[in-house]
Amino acid sequence: MLVLPDTVTGDIVIVLEQKEHPKFKRKGDDLFVEHTLSLTEALCGSQFVLTHLDARQLLIKFQPGEVVKPDQFKEINDEGMPMYQRPFMKGKLYIHVGGAGSGSSRGRGQRRGEDVIYPLKVTLEDLYNGKSKRLSLSRNILCSKCNGLTPSQET
Repeated sequence: MLVLPDTVTGDIVIVLEQKEHPKFKRKGDDLFVEHTLSLTEALCGSQFVLTHLDARQLLIKFQPGEVVKPDQFKEINDEGMPMYQRPFMKGKLYIHVGGAGSGSSRGRGQRRGEDVIYPLKVTLEDLYNGKSKRLSLSRNILCSKCNGLTPSQET
């Protein structure tokens, strides 16, 4: 690690701001989606095709005789978001049956400077598919308040 003399040190924090998705909602590793069933479909069974975030087509089936109640969730294993540090494991996909409309903190030692925060806009699809982007950071401005000068250097 390179530390320059007479400089203020701090963490660089990159914040991912997930954009809203029109169909899927994310809670941790799990995905949620809404689907409306008519009374006939709920009683007699039905199926529909759900296009997933990676463009795969999932055939979702409600079997005849399967009890489907309003405000119920159908759970599908391994179709949620990839799990942190477990790239081959995924959360669950929950299909909410009804009508439409129905981070960790870590300990820190003593800090001597402010964190530098770079918000990045990413889509839910990009996060799901593991897309990466190159980020270049400038270290020229150490502090926007004092322009990188320590109190002894200010005039």
